[in-house]
Amino acid sequence: MDNLPEYLQSILQHPTIQQFASSPLASNLAHLHATYLNPSVAHIKESYLDPSLAHLRLTYVDPFIVDPLAKMLASVPDLASVLVLVFILFVSFKVLDYTRRAVMFWVWLTMRLAWWATIISVGLYMYHAGWPKVWRDLGAVFNILVGLLEQFGHELEESTARAGERPSRGPWQRT
Repeated sequence: MDNLPEYLQSILQHPTIQQFASSPLASNLAHLHATYLNPSVAHIKESYLDPSLAHLRLTYVDPFIVDPLAKMLASVPDLASVLVLVFILFVSFKVLDYTRRAVMFWVWLTMRLAWWATIISVGLYMYHAGWPKVWRDLGAVFNILVGLLEQFGHELEESTARAGERPSRGPWQRT
């Protein structure tokens, strides 16, 4: 407890924390931790984690990260150039983020305007043309789409026939 900073020691000395620490719930949790969790974690740490972490540190971290950073930070001019590079990188990322936000604002604004212009145009057309003409026009659009699908089906059938395969009858073909 002496190793903790003073502000944590003062928090731990608070009466509410002391009452909770002396409660049966806290003693049961401490017993469960000491009985089940602590031995298994200690075994895993000693047998698996410590050797593999030491191997990773000696193989990768020390020669490729720690040593180059130590050499670079040992010389003052290199440290200044690294700090300038980090500052330039930070500023460039900020500028790129600002640019991305501005572009996305205008793209979304254009898409919203196009969406609402379409909704208003369709509403005005329906208001001025009347329901009978709207239903006739919807029928014409539906017939055009069916025709395009039939044409696509025939082209697909021809291309598979040219490839030597026997085409199956698809849902776009009329019987």
